[in-house]
Amino acid sequence: MPVDSVTSTSQNSASDTSTYASNQLSAEDFLQILAAELQYQDPTKGIDTTQYISQLAQLTSVQQLEELNTSFSDIMLKQDLMLGSSWIGKEVAVYEEDGTISTGVVEGFVVTDVGIQVYVNDSQYLLSQIVAVSGQTEGDSGSDESAESTGSEE
Repeated sequence: MPVDSVTSTSQNSASDTSTYASNQLSAEDFLQILAAELQYQDPTKGIDTTQYISQLAQLTSVQQLEELNTSFSDIMLKQDLMLGSSWIGKEVAVYEEDGTISTGVVEGFVVTDVGIQVYVNDSQYLLSQIVAVSGQTEGDSGSDESAESTGSEE
C-alpha cells in the first residue's frame, strides 16, 4: 500500500515539475538539475553527455528566440510610434467598425494595451484602421505639394 502512495505522489510531482520546467526553466535551473543528476548518478554507469549537450543547446536556442521576439516587439512598437507621430496633423481615411470609411485629421496618438491608437475626429483608431493618409497637413492648400511635383519634373 505505501508503494502505491509513493508512486502516486511521485507521478504528481513529476507532472508538476514538467509543467513548471516547460514554462519557467532557465539556464541556471538547467545547470542545477544537471549538477544534481551528476551528483546522484549511479557510479557504475557512465552518463550520456550527448543528451545533456543536446538539451543545453535546445535551452540556449529557446532563450535566443525569446530575446529575438522581445527585440522584434520593441522594434515594432518604435516603428508604430514613429508612424503615429508622423501622421499628426495629416488627413487620413479611417475604416469604421460599421464598415464605413470616414476622413479626418490626426490630432494625436496614444499607446494602449491593444497597440498605438490615433485620435481622429475625437475618436481613437488603431493604426490598422487607417486606410489612407494624405500628404497634405491641416491648413495646407496643396500648393507646396504641387510645387514639389512641378519642381521634380523639370
